[in-house]
Amino acid sequence: MAAPGEAQLAKPGTAPAKGPDAPTAEQRSDTGVADPKGNAPIVPDAEFNQALPPLSNDINAPLEPMASETAPVTPATDVTPATTASGAVLPPTGPEDPQLVVPLPALASYDTAPLATAADIKDKDAPEIRYDAEIKGLADAGDGLEARYKALSALKGGGKAANTTQVSARAKEDEALVVRLLKSLGYYDATAVSTIETVPEKPGRLKAIVSAQPGRLYTLGSIDVKTAQTIPPDLVRSQLPLKVGDPIQADRIQGAEANVSLMLPQMGYPFVKVGERDILLDDEAQVPTGAYTLPVDTGPRASFGQLRTEGDAVFDIEHLNVFPRF
Repeated sequence: MAAPGEAQLAKPGTAPAKGPDAPTAEQRSDTGVADPKGNAPIVPDAEFNQALPPLSNDINAPLEPMASETAPVTPATDVTPATTASGAVLPPTGPEDPQLVVPLPALASYDTAPLATAADIKDKDAPEIRYDAEIKGLADAGDGLEARYKALSALKGGGKAANTTQVSARAKEDEALVVRLLKSLGYYDATAVSTIETVPEKPGRLKAIVSAQPGRLYTLGSIDVKTAQTIPPDLVRSQLPLKVGDPIQADRIQGAEANVSLMLPQMGYPFVKVGERDILLDDEAQVPTGAYTLPVDTGPRASFGQLRTEGDAVFDIEHLNVFPRF
C-alpha cells in the first residue's frame, strides 16, 4: 500500500492551498482549476440599464422628481428590539418626548430687551456722595508743587461722586500724579498712597487723603557734553547753564538744553542739533546723584558771504550793504 504522500507526489499542485500564499483565480485557471463565474460581470448589463431612471432627450426639460424611498413609519409597539453585534438585546428607548414635536414659537413673540444688571439699575432718587480731599507731604518738597498738584488733581479738592468706587478711582489717579510731580523735582524715590475715610459727624460724606513720601533728592554728580571741536573749545558747555550739585529737576534741565539750541546759531553754528540726554542714577551712594550726558551735533561752523542781488533790484548793491546787521 502506498504512503499517504505518494498520491500527492504523483499529481503535484492539486492540493488546495490556503493562506496568503494561496494562488489567485487567474493562477488557478492557469493550473486547470475552473473559475465557477469566470469573467462574467457582477451585475448584468440588462439589469443595470433597467435600474437607470428614464431620461428625456430635451436638455432644457426640468428634472424628473425622484421617487420617495422613505420607509413607512411603524407604530412604536411594532418596533423590533435592537440588538448588538453579539446578539444581546438593547433596552427599549421609551416613548418619544412630546416636547420634541411641538413647533417653535415665532421670533416676534420673544422679548428682545436686554437683561438689566445691578450696575445698570440707577435710582434717580439715590443721593450723590459728597467728599472732601486733602494732600499731605508736598509742602516741604518745593515751592509751588502743591499748587501744581491741585491744578491737575482728579479729586479737585472735593466734590461729588456717584459712589465710593468713583472716589477711590480718582484718588488712585492722584497717587500717580503726585509721584510724577515729585520725580520732576528730583525725588526719584517718591511714593504716594491714598485712603478713603468716612466723616463720623457727617453721614454720607467721605474724605479722600493722598499722602506723599518724597524720599531723597537726587543732584547732578557729573556733566558730560559729547560734541565736536568748536570755536571757542568750551562753547557748548558754556551755554549749558548746569553745574554739579544742582537738583535733577526737569524744568531746569530742559531750559538749559533749550538755551544751547538758541545760542549756538547766534555764534556761528546754525545747524546745531541737541540729542537725547541720558541720566544714570546712583541710589547706592550716601548722597544720591545722577551722571548727566548730553550729545550735541553742532554741524559745520558757517559765516555770511557776500551780499548779491538778482533780477531788477530796487537799490544798487552799495546801498544794500548799508542795511545788513549780521
